[in-house]
Amino acid sequence: MTVLSPPPDVPPPQSRLVSLGLGIGLGGLLYTLLLSVNLISSGLALWVGDRLVSLFSFAQNPFLGLGVGLLATALVQSSSAVTTILVGLVASGLPVAIAVPMVMGANIGTTVTNTIASLGFLRQPENFERAFAAATIHDFFNLLALAILFPLEIGFHGIENSAHGLAATLQPWIHAPLLKDNLLSILITWPQDRLIALGDQYLVPPWSGITITAVGAILLLVSIMNVGQVLRRLLGTKPLAWLTTLLPPQSASAPGPLPWLAALTPLAMGAGITALVQSSSVTTSLLVPLAATDLMPLTIIYPVTLGANLGTCLTSLLAAIAVVPASLAAVEIALVHVLFNGLGILVIYGLPGLRRLPLWLAQTFAQLSGQNITWVIGYVAVLFFLLPLLGFWCVLPGGVG
Repeated sequence: MTVLSPPPDVPPPQSRLVSLGLGIGLGGLLYTLLLSVNLISSGLALWVGDRLVSLFSFAQNPFLGLGVGLLATALVQSSSAVTTILVGLVASGLPVAIAVPMVMGANIGTTVTNTIASLGFLRQPENFERAFAAATIHDFFNLLALAILFPLEIGFHGIENSAHGLAATLQPWIHAPLLKDNLLSILITWPQDRLIALGDQYLVPPWSGITITAVGAILLLVSIMNVGQVLRRLLGTKPLAWLTTLLPPQSASAPGPLPWLAALTPLAMGAGITALVQSSSVTTSLLVPLAATDLMPLTIIYPVTLGANLGTCLTSLLAAIAVVPASLAAVEIALVHVLFNGLGILVIYGLPGLRRLPLWLAQTFAQLSGQNITWVIGYVAVLFFLLPLLGFWCVLPGGVG
């Protein structure tokens, strides 16, 4: 008797069960992410209360705040984790003005992951040059955006004020229908209240607040680090296929950055994939082997990277919306992240002269690094670690400043 096999496009029952399990796991991780932000906020309120501002008084210097965001993200290798923790801090009472430079620093620190990923091609000089250029175009774009927008923000607070106005306008539309006495708010507040009650019963202050904050931070890191892995198992190689079919092959021969209209498709794809996997580092690290093997030109990788900058803002936005009780400041700092990345794209990619600069810098630096590996080691060590630490030493009490 002949047994007919199922059509190839129909997944077997086991695959469906695995997909269902992964989908449930994904939902659980997203719920854990939202819960963790509220635990961090509640734990800090119990732990430091009104002393939160004095605890971060050193970061009132915007350059130190920038260094904190950069170094923390370089160590954790996730800007989503750092900005989401900042949402919890702001919801607990940290002034938005102190958190703004930290968000900008996190934008720089997140680029270390794909830079390190490019080192896997060191033994292949020609491939390494392309891989390192693809990695550092993210760095140079974000550094240029910081060089333009950071001084303006220090002087005029335009991004902070715009985020405040936008948050005030959107808050009634966001919080009222989504989080007012509904199932999600109950699911978030119930375990939070139980943990606080247990802490009060078995621990003395401030250890109850410290424990709840630590539990929230651990849950946040676990959820963010695993969401991308679960989604990659669900999607398989689809994101890679999407990226490699963004534009017709003839666009690969373009010598300079794509014009605005041509760049919109890869930019949107970069934002969408990053929003799915909850990590710009994952998206930009995917681009490195594509560039190394010459499957995708730098002119397309450039706008995909810009889209990744926008897509990574979704995590902190979700966290800010889910803060219970509703916090205008939490939404504000999440919108600061969106506005900073959005303005960077408009200003730099919108001006033809500036548009070419990150591309040229990445290609030039990749050529230098291909000739001498010392450039690579010095670049990673100085930008992501030594500069922030030197800033702390110079400015903090007891330093040379």
